[in-house]
Amino acid sequence: MRIERLSLENIRSYSAETVEFPEGTILVYGENGAGKTSLLMGVFGGLFLSAVTGVGSRRFTLADLVRRGEEAGRVELVFAVGGSEYTTAWTIYAGDRASEAELTSPALAAPVTGVRDVRAAVVDLLGMDAEAFASSVYVRQGEIDRLIDADDRTEVIDDLLGLDAIDDYRERMKLARRAAGRVRDANAERRQGHREELAGYDHDGAGFERAITELTEDIEDTEDDIETAEEYLERLREHRREKQSALDSYDELVEQARETAERIESVERKRDEQRARIEAAEEEIGSAEREIESHEAEIAALDGEVDHELADEESARAAREAVGEALTEARTEQATRESALETAREERERLADELEAAETEVGELRDERDTLDARREEAEATLGDARDSLVAAVEERNRLTAEFLSDSGATEAIDSPEAVTDEHREAVAARLDALAEERETATTALAQARTKRDLLCSNRADAETRLAEAREELESLRDEHSAARKAVEEATAEVAAAERELAARIEELTERGKRFGIDVPTGDAETRAGDTEAAEAAGSDAESAAGTPVGNTLDAVASERIPEHREALTDELGEYGGELTALDAAEEHHEAELDELRDLDGKGTCPTCGQPVSESHVAAEIDAVEADLGDVRERRAALAEERAALAEERDALDAFREALADAIEYREEVLDARRKAFAEHRERASELEVEAAELDEEIEETEAEAARLDGEIDDLDARIEALDAEEGAARDAVATGERVVEAFEAVEEHRETVGDAEAEHDRLDEEHAEIEGEIEAAEREIEDLEGEIEECKATIEEREAALEAAAERVEGTEAAKQAVERAVEHHDAVDDCRTRIGSERQRVAAAREAIEGHNEQLARLAAEEEEIEEALGEQAPGELREEIRATNERIEEREATREELAARARRLRDERSRLEVELENLQGLETRIERCELKEQWADGVHGEIESVLSIYGRVKSELREEYLAYITEYTNDVFRRVYRGGGYQQVLIEEVHDERRGYEYAISLLRDDGTTEDPANASGGERAVVNLALRAGIYRLIAETGGDRGTLPPFILDEPTTFLDEGHVGELEKLLEALDGWDVPQVLVVSHDERLIAGADHACLVTKDSATGTSRVELHAANELVGRGVDTGSSSADDPDTELADALAGSGDDD
Repeated sequence: MRIERLSLENIRSYSAETVEFPEGTILVYGENGAGKTSLLMGVFGGLFLSAVTGVGSRRFTLADLVRRGEEAGRVELVFAVGGSEYTTAWTIYAGDRASEAELTSPALAAPVTGVRDVRAAVVDLLGMDAEAFASSVYVRQGEIDRLIDADDRTEVIDDLLGLDAIDDYRERMKLARRAAGRVRDANAERRQGHREELAGYDHDGAGFERAITELTEDIEDTEDDIETAEEYLERLREHRREKQSALDSYDELVEQARETAERIESVERKRDEQRARIEAAEEEIGSAEREIESHEAEIAALDGEVDHELADEESARAAREAVGEALTEARTEQATRESALETAREERERLADELEAAETEVGELRDERDTLDARREEAEATLGDARDSLVAAVEERNRLTAEFLSDSGATEAIDSPEAVTDEHREAVAARLDALAEERETATTALAQARTKRDLLCSNRADAETRLAEAREELESLRDEHSAARKAVEEATAEVAAAERELAARIEELTERGKRFGIDVPTGDAETRAGDTEAAEAAGSDAESAAGTPVGNTLDAVASERIPEHREALTDELGEYGGELTALDAAEEHHEAELDELRDLDGKGTCPTCGQPVSESHVAAEIDAVEADLGDVRERRAALAEERAALAEERDALDAFREALADAIEYREEVLDARRKAFAEHRERASELEVEAAELDEEIEETEAEAARLDGEIDDLDARIEALDAEEGAARDAVATGERVVEAFEAVEEHRETVGDAEAEHDRLDEEHAEIEGEIEAAEREIEDLEGEIEECKATIEEREAALEAAAERVEGTEAAKQAVERAVEHHDAVDDCRTRIGSERQRVAAAREAIEGHNEQLARLAAEEEEIEEALGEQAPGELREEIRATNERIEEREATREELAARARRLRDERSRLEVELENLQGLETRIERCELKEQWADGVHGEIESVLSIYGRVKSELREEYLAYITEYTNDVFRRVYRGGGYQQVLIEEVHDERRGYEYAISLLRDDGTTEDPANASGGERAVVNLALRAGIYRLIAETGGDRGTLPPFILDEPTTFLDEGHVGELEKLLEALDGWDVPQVLVVSHDERLIAGADHACLVTKDSATGTSRVELHAANELVGRGVDTGSSSADDPDTELADALAGSGDDD
């Protein structure tokens, strides 16, 4: 990833600036407050938008980014990732209006808009958010302890190296493992429940199928009987239909006679209606002829009113067109006259407005001339005052300069104030630079001493805090240890009580198990209670001493013996259920046979087949069937009693199983929990003893450290007092020199004021002459406008007369048009009347034809009526109705028999459907049991696989951490050896330290020459800064090498890396920049006020600020050009570095 271009508009001190960022190392250089940090904020803001307000320790509002006095600011950043160029545009508003953002790129299908969406897209492109970006590539100013004293150092480093991703994977796998366990246990529970439900069925699959087959055969026999009854019923119904058809024929003839009479009456009514229509049409024709005569009279009257021919329709229409064209021409002429009149009136108003404006302008110019006269008088007075002030300022400057240069340290002394000239300003500046350097040296030494003292005081306070916390924690540990011993004693008593309770339950289960022939061993529970007490006395684990024989025996009885016995009882119950079902079917069969035999009528005829049967044979059959029915009922009662006894025994066995399950649950949830609590309390008591001993040792070490720090702080207090006095004297001398410089600047300002006053006086004279000329021109313009207004008035009078004539012509033409329109309307009315006459004559003809048709239809209907009356005399409806009634009675009898057979068939089908449903449920239950077993096995396998994966994750993370630490140690010490110039330490040690509570941590220490190690927190501020810089650079190098893609690697940013470094270490930073070149890093941004880093950079970016406007500017140059032009990059220089670098850049610009 590479930053290519940054554009800032109204952002902090930038008005409008665009900076190009080439590849390589770029030094961003400038004075404090010039705007260097604002560039970095622009880069972060362009990438992460509003998240820039919360990066690192910075906290501010978006309105703070907008340049003071502006309503909005804009940041535009162009950056490249993976070979594609992206542009973010971010607009910030100073008020309450929400920010706007847009991301564009040829690699995107469409622009991304909105702050959240753009930030999310950038995070997706970079693979890191704002905080991760800052932590991984941005070494912020003053962060000397970022990775040295940070409590979250381990988390920060793991996050930068991507190791925390493995922890995320582990958490996901643990969730998956728990889910697999839940699936396994849930399916095991469901499988057990399905098996218990399966035991409640009376048949197995084969038994259900046999019962269904038998019912199907009975249903088929019953359906055959129903079919025979249906055939007989159909013959009876056919006979009834024949007789009903004959009766219906008679009724139809009667109905036809009635309908024929009605049709005759209807045709006669229609004939009368047609005759009435003829009379109405003839009256309508007469009325239309009278209307025609009236309209023709009106047309003749209108023909005399106009100059056009209106006698016939064609001439009237031609006249209407001619009058319309004349009216259009008249109205057009009228509109033209109105427009011309309006134009003339508007011109008059325009000239009047111009005249008023000209008169107003003359008044304003005269007022302005009077004001200028007053200002000219004021300018003359100001010019005199400015000249007097200049004389006084020169005298004050000469006095201060003579006193300042008379000091013993000055290179050029002055005898008297009158000898001072403008050329003495360079001597004053040289003397001031020397004093400023002395003050800077004193200030730096004092700041370093105070910083070191603050650090020692902080360490002393930390030591005192640690000492108080350790003492408090020791007291707390002792109290906790006493409580833990008491908890051990209470846990011992609770375990003994639980073991006695379990022994009592097992003894009761043993007695209940004898009923079922199930042995529950006794005697082990008491042994386990005694073993627990012995284990407590010996200090060993109670649970391991207790053994497991009782638990295993109880589990075996619950999981093997009881299910086997219950399965045997369930099989017997199933056999009894099958026999009872068969007896129920036999009982129902015998009852049906009895009903059929009793239904035989007195004639001895079988109701099904119609064959004759003797009464004695029927009685014998009834007795035999009743005897068989009694035997079946006795056998069923005996079997039902035996089955109830077996069911009662199975219920008792279930109760025994529940009691055994309660005992096992008590052992697992109560006894085992108490044993576990006993072991935990005893282990905690031992841990507390060890922790208390460690705290005693820590307190002694902390007390010694506090005493050492007190001595060092006393030494520094004495040195700070001396340095403070030295720094105060230097500061006073510099203040005096600055007042002299301000005096020179005041003289220049007064000279400028005099020049400005003279220029203002001359300018006012010129303005006065210009205004006089403008007044004369305006007065001439007023005279011209008054003449034009008089001409417009004459034109308006002429056009008003022409408009009046055009209006009279329009009015006459409109009257003629109305007369012609009325004549055309009368001609149209005549045409309508003639059309009505033709229509009515057609209706008369149609009505006469309809009357002839109605007469013919009446003749045919009279003949039909006569034929129907002859046919009605040949029918006998009474006999037909009696025969139909007898047939209906026989049909009802046979339908009742058929319904009885159908009801029996329905009962049989319902029973078969019930058995089929139970069979389907049984098969579905077996399928669910099989599915639960498969899911249980699958979940158990997944659970085991996840355990293996978790173990692999842990091993991989440990291996990666070990490998990464080796690389970080190597790369960190490579940078440390390049930069560190002290002789106290050989290298930086980075080790993995295991902690019982946290798991592991990264420990950082410094190796001394004598082989001992030192905590970096005890090193000086400069040494800690070197260690932090080396560590951050080492981690960045590892990220660069493991990232694998130079196109996505972010730039390395160093913000003021020279803070806390002495002169020697600052010079060594050049070696670090050279090393970064060898890492194939696309970009390195270094922000510093020290020009000596230019030699190690590829480009120099100078940031300056205009003191008058407060606007920052940026100039980018190649670093080798600046070095070649004489910019000092050595370790010592008495000249001003800002001035020297600016001069070099200015020279470069002249050459270009």
